[in-house]
Amino acid sequence: MSLKNLILGYLEKPASGYDIKRSIDESLSHLWAAESSQVYSKLRAMEKQGLLKSTKEKSSKGPDRRVYRRTREGEKTFTDWLESDPELSHERLSVLAQLHFLSRSRNHEQTTTLLEGVRDRFVERLEKYKALEAAESRKADEEGDEFFDKLALDLSVRTLQARIEWCNDAIGQLKQLSPGEPKHA
Repeated sequence: MSLKNLILGYLEKPASGYDIKRSIDESLSHLWAAESSQVYSKLRAMEKQGLLKSTKEKSSKGPDRRVYRRTREGEKTFTDWLESDPELSHERLSVLAQLHFLSRSRNHEQTTTLLEGVRDRFVERLEKYKALEAAESRKADEEGDEFFDKLALDLSVRTLQARIEWCNDAIGQLKQLSPGEPKHA
């Protein structure tokens, strides 16, 4: 998935960069993170590529705002992406690289501390996703079925649950090791 495709998806109706960033944060925070600077930079690049067209509009809350619309080429690009095989890229978790090099030091205490911190961050994120899941459920009851959004959020929740379980297992295995005796799981 690319930021370009997300932006094209959120431009079903004309929107500003602020509107797009807010939509990403509200709808896809469990799948995708993008800084405002990335969104605005990508919007300018996409306009140069002919995928978007922008106009300035008056704003009731301050200076004029730039509003973007998909061009025909942008519509085609978005449709092509929706109809293409999905990307299944290999996810990179920097903690795995840290573990690789920590294993060389055989410092089980430091490795355990790292894994406990990672697990705690996964737990915090899981709590946020569970709250989002509950809010989505209430919203779906009020506004109709948001079936596909629920499916994506469910995958995010299950992925975090598996990561937490993995951390707990790895911590348990480390605690069984004696300090001078490296063993591999």
